[in-house]
Amino acid sequence: MRRYAPSRPCDLRVGRPQPASTAEEEAGSREPTGRGDSRSSVVEPREKTVRADRTTVTAGALAGYAASRTMDLVTTWFYDRQSEASKGREQELAPGGTLVQLGKQLGGLVGRRLDDAAAGRVGVAVHRSLGTAYGVLAATLVRRGWRPVPAGLTVGALAFAVVDEGTALRLATSYALVSHLRGVVGHATVGLTIGVLLSLLDLRPVSPRRP
Repeated sequence: MRRYAPSRPCDLRVGRPQPASTAEEEAGSREPTGRGDSRSSVVEPREKTVRADRTTVTAGALAGYAASRTMDLVTTWFYDRQSEASKGREQELAPGGTLVQLGKQLGGLVGRRLDDAAAGRVGVAVHRSLGTAYGVLAATLVRRGWRPVPAGLTVGALAFAVVDEGTALRLATSYALVSHLRGVVGHATVGLTIGVLLSLLDLRPVSPRRP
């Protein structure tokens, strides 16, 4: 035979209904303390921050890699239209190209002598890695409130000044002016491409956007 609970709690010792105040106090003592809610409220913003950081790195890396590829197309087109004299001067200063020379220098740091093909592969890998890093840096600026295109162009300008020109100051006056101009065009292409791609990806800033 099924037993049904009484509609009001009873005092088993005397068989009489408990006072309403006692029942309410017991019910109140069984209410959740809210500790679990406070923990989840702390964890949730942290998870959102981690997801936002992952999105920033992924979007920036993709934009930077694509910008690096686009830069190669533009600078190759530009190089093909340079004078033979400027091309010859570049070959005198950096036989095989700057990326080949970069690969050989890095190989020498670890005690290896690389041929032109292997050095070229190393140089291209560094070139792609830098492009990816530029994209991540620009995406971080966008998260901090920068607009995508100014962020990309700023990073591109810094890359030209620090990486392209800054690492070859002693040879700066040895290159023809058109060679420097190719670097300007190439890094402007990187910055603009990164900015446009980040605009299309629609990264949301975590702080108010700059005017």
